[in-house]
Amino acid sequence: MSEKSRKSKWPKNLKPHPIPIYGGDLYVIRDRETYQQCMTHLTGDPTVMDLTPFGGRYNQLTDKKTGNRIFLCGVFSGDNATLVHELFHIAFCVLDLAGVRVTEDNHEALAYLLGFLFRATRDQI
Repeated sequence: MSEKSRKSKWPKNLKPHPIPIYGGDLYVIRDRETYQQCMTHLTGDPTVMDLTPFGGRYNQLTDKKTGNRIFLCGVFSGDNATLVHELFHIAFCVLDLAGVRVTEDNHEALAYLLGFLFRATRDQI
């Protein structure tokens, strides 16, 4: 496979949502094709993922050009329940990467971050 065919452009219509305090950018993606395009762009791997069985999906990757942490939030079902489900995974991942342990006695950071992420993205569904 040629180098040119391995490259994929970043979709222009995606709006980044910066994650405060912990860093990184969150992107909400509503269709499987755009999600795949983002994965190919960030990984350089043109292998097509079978996203058909999923109503949603998330991935955490690093932009190799900038070193910035990227969180992809795929919401293919189009409903807020899926958005919240995927955002929970992302919020937990963000805190884990920052060294914040979520426990029964220490879960307030997760609650606040999840609330922030939902408010920032709910209008995209």
